[in-house]
This record gives sequence, structure tokens and C-alpha cells, in this order.
Amino acid sequence: MRFSAAIEMCIYGGHKIYRSGWNGKGQYVRLGECIDFSEGDKRRHTGTRALIFHGTSSIQVGWLASQGDMLAEDWEVME
Repeated sequence: MRFSAAIEMCIYGGHKIYRSGWNGKGQYVRLGECIDFSEGDKRRHTGTRALIFHGTSSIQVGWLASQGDMLAEDWEVME
């Protein structure tokens, strides 16, 4: 499916999405809500929602899709 459909139908529904063309197994994108982080002894609030990319070795909060990702038609829902 297209990225726009994956966002509309899947991400907002609480599902994880991924591209079948990605090389890494188990990578996916999901919606994170109520995101904040600690900086020293202070807690910082970054906003209410952001896309979170779960890669093979790390997590990226605030993931930005590349033009290739946005124009791809191989997005799928992770079961």
C-alpha cells in the first residue's frame, strides 16, 4: 500500500507498518504518544505524538520518511 494509506488506515489505528523492501528484518514504524525524555534532573516534553522507527539495533523517535519511503507502494501492516 502507499505511505499515505499506511498512515491513515494503520498508524492512526495503533498498528505497526513496515516496507517489504527494507533490508533489515523486524524493522517497523509506529506512532508514539505522550513523548518526553529526561535531561539531567529535568523532564522535557517533546510533544504529544511522533513516528517512531524501530530498527535492527536502535529506536529513532521523530523518524522522518525519505522521499523514497513516501513514494513507495510496498508498505505493509505488521501482524
